[in-house]
Amino acid sequence: MSSKRTIVLVVDDHDAVRRAAEHAVLSLGFEVLGAENGERAVELFAARHCEIGAVLLDLTMPGLSGREVLQHLRQIDPAVRVVLSSGYAEADALSMLAGEDPGCFLQKPYTVHQLADQIGKALR
Repeated sequence: MSSKRTIVLVVDDHDAVRRAAEHAVLSLGFEVLGAENGERAVELFAARHCEIGAVLLDLTMPGLSGREVLQHLRQIDPAVRVVLSSGYAEADALSMLAGEDPGCFLQKPYTVHQLADQIGKALR
């Protein structure tokens, strides 16, 4: 059995939120990569997409928005597994994606259990 753990890329422009999410992801037994903005997320994903199992992606960020990041990630890997995270209600957040379906949604604030459920859903 391989000891290699799944990597989750955590993308959020708010340092405290990103660090809390990274800690939660680690506590669930995953490896974590953190990106402080959309540009860095695309850069990391381009370099390591074969290793990344899922992306926890904030919707609203300065620079590249979550929608734009999702589009870039799908250009790199159309099968990318994404959990979209937002303080907006799910229907409102999804309407901002202009037809892009992330697959999974997590409304902020969320619990570690809710995070685990959505990452598990994304990975299935």
